[in-house]
Amino acid sequence: MLYNPRLHPEWLEPHSLQWYQQLGDSQKAYLYPCSFTKTEIEIIETIEYLHEPTDVIRYGCFGQSLNLISVAEKEGLTNIKRIFEKEAGRKGLSITHSRYMIRVEL
Repeated sequence: MLYNPRLHPEWLEPHSLQWYQQLGDSQKAYLYPCSFTKTEIEIIETIEYLHEPTDVIRYGCFGQSLNLISVAEKEGLTNIKRIFEKEAGRKGLSITHSRYMIRVEL
């Protein structure tokens, strides 16, 4: 069944944050049924520093066309520079990467 907000505005969009929150609240947790004998989740966080305001655009537009990157620079670089200069530290503007290493045994 497809979600149609015009027909059922009271429905939550499937797989939206609100949908998962409601499901978790109603079930006390949201768990997939499984038969794993052991599970382990390791959270790995790393910090990287962007050194120039243009790095913000290059990073945010990674994999996009040069045309799109050019438009982003023309339309957003002034505001990005302002924020970058305000928020960057001695090493640059820090960004945090969060990764999850999930190990299971059947």
